[in-house]
Amino acid sequence: MKFIMKILIKFILSFLFCFELNTYAQKPESFKDLQYQKVKWIKSPSISISNDELQGYDRNVVIAAETNISGKITAVKLLQSSGIKSLDLKLIIAVENARFSPLSRKWSFLSSQICTTLPLRSI
Repeated sequence: MKFIMKILIKFILSFLFCFELNTYAQKPESFKDLQYQKVKWIKSPSISISNDELQGYDRNVVIAAETNISGKITAVKLLQSSGIKSLDLKLIIAVENARFSPLSRKWSFLSSQICTTLPLRSI
């Protein structure tokens, strides 16, 4: 009986976690409310995108990133896709190679979570 209860609890918790992720992915602006938005790019994402890759449309991509205490990006998550997988992958790699200034509070450095919109415009 305990085994079944453990499985049931894990299932319910995992369902809630998945629901929360879906809600979170649809509302990236909630990520922007964090105090960690005061960080700045030391090395901004560098990417070259052609009009052919954009397929004639302007696109917005929303990406969340986590940094360690030195500002190195340790995780990147796509919150809003461009609709083109190859373009999304290019952007994720560019953000992974970027770097933020370390966030500090009082006398210590902090890891941070950042959410940013990357507008992609066709020329």
